[in-house]
Amino acid sequence: MAIQAGLYWQTGTAALLATVKEQVEAVFPAVKCTPLAPLEPPAAGWDTFRGQYDVHCLLDVCQLPAGYDLVLWLVQVDIGDPWHSYLFGAASQRKAVVSAARLVSQEDIGKEAGHEIGHLLGLSHCRNECLMRPSRTSRGVQGKMGRLCSPCQGVLAARGGGDLQNK
Repeated sequence: MAIQAGLYWQTGTAALLATVKEQVEAVFPAVKCTPLAPLEPPAAGWDTFRGQYDVHCLLDVCQLPAGYDLVLWLVQVDIGDPWHSYLFGAASQRKAVVSAARLVSQEDIGKEAGHEIGHLLGLSHCRNECLMRPSRTSRGVQGKMGRLCSPCQGVLAARGGGDLQNK
């Protein structure tokens, strides 16, 4: 059975949706991505002190529509939280946000979208040459593989393509 993933986008990022859809569906064949609607970051999410949006606020306002198993929101604003000076993305409770603000190419945005979807499907960070390897810099994203390593593929296969129950 397919895992239905809805894609929200901030104005200015719609052109990236095809790349994100292609990357996610190539790495996770059980996931089918469908664009939903544009969604703008709320003013309440702006952290004046940090000069960026609080990713937890963005995750809170991102809604999971009926009929969808998970959602991903592609934004162009810079994101962070109290523990990180910036983030490329974050995932929690079947919702993920990916920021294009610090990423250099469409390919890198696709990789980070795949990485966050991997978390929503139950994968943890990996030390191998793998899509699930954490990246702390844009150069790290550029050097990251756009696919899962064999151990991560095995974890995903053992879970039937993904485990959304506790996410």
